[in-house]
Amino acid sequence: MIDNQKKFVEYAGEVEDAILRLKCAMPNYNDLFHPNLILLEKHYETVKGYVAIFKWADGECLHPHWAFSPYEKVYHSDSPYKRFRDLKIEKRLQAKLYIPFFLL
Repeated sequence: MIDNQKKFVEYAGEVEDAILRLKCAMPNYNDLFHPNLILLEKHYETVKGYVAIFKWADGECLHPHWAFSPYEKVYHSDSPYKRFRDLKIEKRLQAKLYIPFFLL
C-alpha cells in the first residue's frame, strides 16, 4: 500500500537487460493509454534498478505467464486465456468492447 491505496509495483534490478527493458517500456504505457488498462502513475530509477508504479485494478490477467507455461496458457482448463477463448463468440465480441484489441 502507498498512501493507503493498493498499487501494483513492477521492479527490475541487478540484471541490466531487465532494467533497460522496463525503462524502455514506459513510453508505451502513455502511447497505449486505454481506460481498461492499468494506469501508470510514476516510474523512476533506483540505486540498483528501475521501478514502475501502477494504480491497482482488481481483475484477472488473460496472460498469466507466472502461472502457466506457454502451452498451458492455451490448453489448461484453469487458464484465463483458455476460458476466454472457450466463451461463445457473442460473449467474446461483447468483451472486445471493453478490452483493447492489442491484448486479445
